[in-house]
Amino acid sequence: REAYKYGLIFFKEFPDHELKPSVARVLVEVIFVRGEYQYTSSRFLDVDLDPNLFQPDTHIGNVRAGFRAEDKMWEVTGWVRNITDEGYNVVGFDVPTINGFAGINAPPRQYGVTLRLNFGAGSFGWL
Repeated sequence: REAYKYGLIFFKEFPDHELKPSVARVLVEVIFVRGEYQYTSSRFLDVDLDPNLFQPDTHIGNVRAGFRAEDKMWEVTGWVRNITDEGYNVVGFDVPTINGFAGINAPPRQYGVTLRLNFGAGSFGWL
């Protein structure tokens, strides 16, 4: 396994370190980080190309980091969605009765912690 190989490389370079290779392997396998990036080019939110409903480029980033037990019975994850708190509309439409337009904003930055428990046989429950 790759994690075990990296743990052995680490201990060859730092032989006086207190952790044993088996502990390093566990640490590498149970700590995780994930990043996501979504780019959407500029566009109009309606079919009649109303300049009031023009949406510029959007760059959205999400980050998730956590750790899980070696036996995979539990997992704790901290996460942030829309990390730059970029504001943009996901939907826009004309409202002819008031000679205007309306739109629905995308969610602002959100963050939280998730605890995931494994109750056996590969099924996961959420708290």
